[in-house]
Amino acid sequence: MIIRFINTIGDATINISLAYYEAFVFTFASLLNIFNFHNYTSKTMEILVKQIYRTSIMVIPKFLAIAFFFGSLLIGLVIFIAADYGMDIKIGSIIVTFVVNEFSALFTALFIAYHFTPRIHAEIVFLVQKHKDALINSSIIAHIISAIVSNVSLSILFASVMIASGYVFTFLYYGYGFAYL
Repeated sequence: MIIRFINTIGDATINISLAYYEAFVFTFASLLNIFNFHNYTSKTMEILVKQIYRTSIMVIPKFLAIAFFFGSLLIGLVIFIAADYGMDIKIGSIIVTFVVNEFSALFTALFIAYHFTPRIHAEIVFLVQKHKDALINSSIIAHIISAIVSNVSLSILFASVMIASGYVFTFLYYGYGFAYL
């Protein structure tokens, strides 16, 4: 029984260590390929532009609607909680800190992962089946760069819309002007 317990702990430790090692190797290889400018062929740039368009531009209407909805809902909850604790004066800083530091980056990363991971996986599996190594390399580079660009740009957009909708909610519900917050 003790030997089985020790074996289980050892197996789990080895599996976790291998997972971290593989993640580190993949990250290091990706960074090397991203900063190697010889990898940027016309096909890579074409894939990159298409991926940025798909992951940033095409989703803006849906993304704005979700940002406005969550902005009104979550900012309303934050305002109610702050008002219950008598922190009316700090509502503006609480909203900005919560939205910019915490929620916008997390939500944007989850949104991009939910929306585009199956599409990216299907494209890479298709390329692997066709044995096009050069296209696989350029496609992975393009997907990584487009994910970075999309996450940053959509996070900024999400935070802006969410803060604006939160301030509108605050103005309509409490009657606070922008100067008060």
